[in-house]
Amino acid sequence: MTTDHYGAFIDESLTVEPQKGGILHRKTFAVKDVFHIEGHRNTAGNPHWLQSHAPAKATAPALVHLLQAGATLKGTTVTDEMMYSLHGENVHYGTPVNPFDKSLIPGGSSSGSAVATGAGLRDFAIGTDTGGSVRIPASYCGLFGFRPSHGKVSLEGVIPLADSFDTVGWFTRNAALLEDVGEVLIGDSMPDAPDFKRAVIARDAFSLLTDTQHNALMSAVRSCSSKVKSHEEQRITNDDLGDWVDIFRVIQGYEIWLNHGEWVKAHEPDFGPGIRERFHMAEQIKEADVAEARRRQLMIQDATADIMQPDTLMIIPTIAGEPPAVGLPPEEVDKIRQRTMKLTAIAGLNGLPQVTIPVKRGGGLPPLAISILAPKGRDRDLLSFVTSLCD
Repeated sequence: MTTDHYGAFIDESLTVEPQKGGILHRKTFAVKDVFHIEGHRNTAGNPHWLQSHAPAKATAPALVHLLQAGATLKGTTVTDEMMYSLHGENVHYGTPVNPFDKSLIPGGSSSGSAVATGAGLRDFAIGTDTGGSVRIPASYCGLFGFRPSHGKVSLEGVIPLADSFDTVGWFTRNAALLEDVGEVLIGDSMPDAPDFKRAVIARDAFSLLTDTQHNALMSAVRSCSSKVKSHEEQRITNDDLGDWVDIFRVIQGYEIWLNHGEWVKAHEPDFGPGIRERFHMAEQIKEADVAEARRRQLMIQDATADIMQPDTLMIIPTIAGEPPAVGLPPEEVDKIRQRTMKLTAIAGLNGLPQVTIPVKRGGGLPPLAISILAPKGRDRDLLSFVTSLCD
């Protein structure tokens, strides 16, 4: 009997029992349908992918760790096609319903995982995040979300998008469980790491908000900054953050075509609006363009490292506005994508861990969110900081 009235699942009945007890005993989780599960065939959000790929021979190690910690896997969830969207709409499998307001998109590409968590159908859910695919739906659905440092959680047995930016992320309804999942997937904290003593409030990131949205987040920002000895507002770049998006998209698109171009040419899949155009764009990217983008990425990483000292946190809004309505025209969707990626590219280009913290508002207004970023590798310390802040 189905309990999914939100369209979150591809296969709600798929169940894998825990392998032993542990910190996640009695917790249930769903997983984005891009993770290999022994005997299961993935959709990756597109029926042509499902038809052209064999069942998995083994379960992704990240999922095995969760099962060994006592959690029960219950269901695979809808993803945007080929994980190549941030919106949450899928012409083949439908748009999962945002639990806050059905007229708003849930965000993507880990849309079903966010909705399964936000609707209370599962205790937590696993997704992937390349350009914002956990952080954005977490914000739109009023959830805690985590994107780890690049390379921190195993991507073995996960369908790739862009190797330089792909991460395994997760959603919860509270900070304590967010940290518990992190304990399982990430392991121990960095040895001899200093306490967080300083917070940088990214002025150029907050400038993307309206005054009303900015004011709605300030209480949460003050709560975060009060937990450290000093804080300051400053720009994180002298460039336009839109330049960072351009760099990100060149590298991302090039790697996506490397991963999936041969399959696209061989099978000519039926892609929905926006997806087909992005794959066409990805096919056109030249090696010289990628080399220049990688050179500029290194410059960004050097400049960001000067700001993000080992004891420093960065605070930004998670998204540049509120959740958009379902069914917007493609050109409007692309504008929102470009604006949102000005924020998501910060962690992506620098490989930093980022927590999304929901900021609920009264009067029926949709949720907003702030994000805290930490130096690369300080994932467990960041999760502990957020737990102390929120619980």
